[in-house]
This record gives sequence, structure tokens and C-alpha cells, in this order.
Amino acid sequence: MKDAPVEMGKGPVITIVDSSGRGLIASRKVVKWLKDSADTHGIPVQMEVGSGGTTDATAIHLTKGGIPSTTVSIPTRYIHSPVEVLDTEDIEAGVKLLVAALKQKPAL
Repeated sequence: MKDAPVEMGKGPVITIVDSSGRGLIASRKVVKWLKDSADTHGIPVQMEVGSGGTTDATAIHLTKGGIPSTTVSIPTRYIHSPVEVLDTEDIEAGVKLLVAALKQKPAL
């Protein structure tokens, strides 16, 4: 079995880099804003440097002069299959993280 870089039940995931550096390279300021929000509110998060695919955030961070961005995702197993599995507490923590971050002024 291939090792999974993130675990279900340990909170949402903040992406640092995906697609082995060929996709998103997250804004350090956005990552810090999200991580600080999580720490301030006691929200568990995981940090990821991924080797797999990428998301639309790649195009966003490359648009024009670059738009500071990253992704917040929910750890899952068997993604894109009829038996995809996740921990609903990770979803709840992800919502709490986004709400907390949006209430906190970002230092962008």
C-alpha cells in the first residue's frame, strides 16, 4: 500500500505544494494566515506537499501577476470512486478554519 501523506480524522489539509512542484506553489502569506487562524482557534490542520494531481488553484496563482492562493482540502480515501471515505469531523474543522480565517484580517 502506498503511504498517504495526510490522515483522516486529523483535520483539514492546507496545501504547500502539489503535483511535485509542477502545479500550485502556495503563497506563504496565505498559508501563514490559515495556519495562524487554526492555531488561534485550536483547529487541527495538516500541511501537505503533494506529489499527485493539482487543482484550479494552480491557474489562479499564475493568473496575471499571480494571485496569492492555496487550497484547503478534506482528507479522503478511494477518491472519485463509489466508496469514497472521509471523516465528517474533518469537514466541520474545515468549515471552522475558513470561518475563523475570514474573520481574521489577513496579512497579505
